[in-house]
Parts: sequence; structure tokens; C-alpha cells
Amino acid sequence: MTMDGFVITALHRELERELLPARVNRVYQPSPHQILLHLRRPGETLKLLLSIHPRLARVHLTRTEGKNPPSPPRFCLFLRKYLEGSQLVAIKRPQFERILDFSFLARTELGETEERILTLEIMGKNSNIILRQGEGGKIYDSLRHVTPAMSRYRQILPGQPYVPPPAQEKLDPRQVQELTFYSSLQKTKKPLSQALIRVFAGLSPLLAQELVYRAGLNPNTLPEELSRQQLGSLWEIFAELVAVIAEGREQPTVMLDPEGKPLAFSLIPLQHFAKAEELSFASINEAADFYYHHREKQEAVAGLKERLQGLLQREMKKMVKTIDRQLATLQDMEKGEEYRRLGELLTANLYRVAPGDREIIVIDYYSPGGESIKISLEPNLSPAANAQKYFQKYRKATTGRPHLEKQLAHNQRELTYLESTALALDDAASWEEVREIQGELAAQGYLKEKGGHRHRTPRQKTEAASSRPLAYRSRDGFTILVGKNNRQNDYLTRRLANREDYWFHAKDIPGSHVIVRCPPQTQPPEATLEDAALLAAYYSKGRSSSQVAVDYTQVKNVRKPRGARPGMVLYENYKTIFVTPDREKVQKLLPLEAPEPPSNK
Repeated sequence: MTMDGFVITALHRELERELLPARVNRVYQPSPHQILLHLRRPGETLKLLLSIHPRLARVHLTRTEGKNPPSPPRFCLFLRKYLEGSQLVAIKRPQFERILDFSFLARTELGETEERILTLEIMGKNSNIILRQGEGGKIYDSLRHVTPAMSRYRQILPGQPYVPPPAQEKLDPRQVQELTFYSSLQKTKKPLSQALIRVFAGLSPLLAQELVYRAGLNPNTLPEELSRQQLGSLWEIFAELVAVIAEGREQPTVMLDPEGKPLAFSLIPLQHFAKAEELSFASINEAADFYYHHREKQEAVAGLKERLQGLLQREMKKMVKTIDRQLATLQDMEKGEEYRRLGELLTANLYRVAPGDREIIVIDYYSPGGESIKISLEPNLSPAANAQKYFQKYRKATTGRPHLEKQLAHNQRELTYLESTALALDDAASWEEVREIQGELAAQGYLKEKGGHRHRTPRQKTEAASSRPLAYRSRDGFTILVGKNNRQNDYLTRRLANREDYWFHAKDIPGSHVIVRCPPQTQPPEATLEDAALLAAYYSKGRSSSQVAVDYTQVKNVRKPRGARPGMVLYENYKTIFVTPDREKVQKLLPLEAPEPPSNK
């Protein structure tokens, strides 16, 4: 949920109560779109976060410190010069807009007192933080410059007069009467949820959807189709929301999905989230800090994941092209004896080749019947050079084939490694899991370091993963462990598993290593074998297939070739079981707490 007008109204009231008066102790800029003010009050220091993130623009008190860059950015240095040591004396809000003006009193170089206003405009991708000289004063600077080429209405540049954003042609919810509510809404030829947003200031799509839901109406219904009774129900819900904000009766709430991830935060519990859990907070600042902290982590995970997926797709595409080219060359090499034969036939008939000929027909004395054969020529080459070219192709096919076959096998293994890494990345959900894969790709030379150089260490000893593998209990009570990425696969198979444990892997396709922990001289029962094979098939590239072949053997029969990529192994003395991946069956297996891997440090 974006910070709509209702949230800003309530938050404004909280910030005035918590921050006034306060002195600016320090200014930081943790990221390109964030400013963090350390404000000192008697006995405590509060941290005020202002963000102009395109999707997560907001303002609230925070307990998160944030990692600052090695050297402060330009705008951060500017704010330190103009705001550090000043006193925050007022927080103003123009009308019902998503704008807050933080008014500071500061000393000039001449010792005079001057008002400086730090304005936060929350307007999606056009959000901005602007420092200006008092009411009606000029702009000192801004986090985001707006040039005449970007906007004809207003420019946000040093030295320019500050012009507020254009006012929205919407009604202030606090001043709307019942009849005005009816008439204004019914004039809008938009579905009900969109009509509410179009007519009334401060309503986010999330809050509009909640109002419609509480009134028991269809959000796609046109307002003109509503009966008087339906409009009355919607008005009662709308008026109650306005009263809640006006009287300070908010119930700051964050809605969580079944996995505990934040879905939305609001001033009231959101009833239209049927399967979500409500997490209540004592203040809007606390709710916003919790919600946006987790949302930013989700955004960071998604952004890093997208970049790594792009990298892997590009590398796999290049590798496929290389393999196709090598296969074509190998196929061409199979004609080696034919090239030698053509060269010899051409050498025996050089006297018959005229300059510029593109082909010649000769008697093939190698054939039992002495049939004629056509030999292609390059007209720009001499007859002898054409013959030598056929002999060169013969020598290349004879001497280069072993080397090319070795290169081809290496590239096919490399493609398998990239595919397994891409599969692990698709399943990675947490920041730690995605960072593990990023670290693996960096160690394997697929990520460039600063300066543009790649660091490739294929023989580097594999580090243990910093997050835990998946763990389940089979129907027979055996512990089953599943690696979530290549590093974890190596850790499970090479370090954690005992020689007598059983190892499972989907046959000939990328997937997780699966380990069944077994006491000595014990073979897993049939149900456990099926459960482990099910997990190996489900956590593989064959997840959406039927009848996936899964190989299994004891860990003592699994070895890692010298210099092989993480997760790449060879195995022998194996058996094969066929299973169909089934999510419901996987969810029925009892999850366990996996063993803590050793630290990478």
C-alpha cells in the first residue's frame, strides 16, 4: 500500500507528537532514494526516514540504521551543511495532499536565524525531497532535479522558486456531505473502486477496495447502477473511515500472507484479505517501519534475482550457440576420409582444371564401379590450392577431433551447471539464498569484479552454504535432506552425509541432491525411497513432468571430479526409480529443522 492521504494525515499527527521540537544531530543517505535524519530530543535520538523510492516512497520513524555508502553523496553533504545543528520546529501539510513540509530554524554564517524547509513530495515515480529557503523562498537543492525538458509546469532546480505540484481536482473527504457523496460518485462513468479514487482525495486503490468490500458491493459495478440503499451503505463505511482518522482511532495493521510476508499495511484491518493474518501495532510509524523494511528486502531480493537470472540466461544462450557450433564442426569432421579422397582425386586431375572453374567432374577410381564424381572448387584459388584445402580439412578432422570432443564435453557440463544454478535461483525466496547463488557465480567467474575483471577459481574449495537445506521426515521416520543450491548440494553430499547414507538425483537433468540419513548396515524402506525420489523429482527441472527417472545409490558411490563446478558429481552402482512430482504429496511430508551449516567465515 502506498502512503495515501489518510495515512499521511494520521502519520502527520504522530510525527508532530513524537518530534517537536527536536534538533538535527546527523544526516545520512543510506541509498540513492533515501534520507535519514537523526533527531535529538531530551534523553533520546529518533531516526526519521524519508524515501522517494518509485514504488515505496514514504516517511516514518525507523529503528533500522541502514548501510551508508563509503563517501556521502552530494545531496547528503548539502543537507549536512544546511540542516545539521538546526531545530525542527514545525511539520506542515498542505491541504489533503501527500506532501509534508519539515520546518527548521538554522543559523546563517552571519549568525542570523533562517527558516529552512525540507519538503517531501510522495508522488510515485515523481516523488522528491527538496530543501528550500522558508515560505516563498528559492530552492537550495533537491534529491531529484526536474528540468524544463522534463516538466513545463514546474522545474526543481537550485535557485528556482518553489512551485507546489498542481492541485488534484478531487474532493476533500473531510468536507464531503452525504448528498455530495452520492451526486459526485454517480457522475463518474468508472467502476466503483476506480470511481472512489477518481472523486475523493487521499484514497489508495487498497483502501477503496476495502470500502467497497465492507459495503458488500461489487468493485466493478458502475456507481449509476447502485440503489439508494447500496449507496447509503457505502456512505456509512466512508464516513466511518473519515471519523476514525479525524478522531485518532486508527488501528495500524500489517496483513501477512501464510508464509509471514507482509502484503499490505493500513490504518484499519483489511477484511478483504480473506486468508491473511493481522499484525497490530501501537503506532503508524511502527507499522510502516515493519512493512516497508520487509518490502524493501523483498524488492532487493527480486531485483538481485532478476539481474542474476538475466546473467544466467545470457550465459546459457552463449553456451548453447557454442555447443551447436561444435556439434556442426564434429559432424563436418566425420567427412574427413571423404576430404582426403577428394583431394587425391583432384590432385590426379589438376591438368584438367582451368582457372576460374567452380567444379570438375572426374572418375572416382576409389569406387568399385568407377562412377563419376563432382568436386566443388573455389574459383579464386589455383587448382593445387583447391587440392590442398581438401587435405587441410582432412588433417583438421583427423588431428582436431579429440580436442574438440573434449571441449564439447566440457561445455555440455558447463551448460548443465548453468541450468542447475538457474533452477536453484528460480526456487530461491530469501535474501540469503539469492546471495549464496550470487557468491557462487562470483567464485566461478561469472560475475565481474570492480574494474571489469572476472575472477574465475574453478578449483576453489567449495564453501558451505550459509542457509540451511530443506529437511523432511519420511513416512517411515527417516530424515531426508534437500539441497537448495549447488553449494548446499556439495555440502550435503561431500561433508554432511555419511558413506552409508543414500543419495538421490533426477536422472540427466538439473536438480537438487537429496540425502536419506541411514544408520550403518540399514537400507531405507520402500516408502522412504519413494519419498526421497519424490523430493528429488520435485526439486528438479522435471517438476512439471510425469514419470521422472530418479537415480539413487549410497554416498560412497558418489564422487566429485577434480576441478568440477559446485554440485557436479559422478556416481556408479545406482538404481533407478520412476516417480511423478506432486506438490500435495511433498506438502504432506513432515518438515524438520535442518542441521545448521558451518559458518563461511
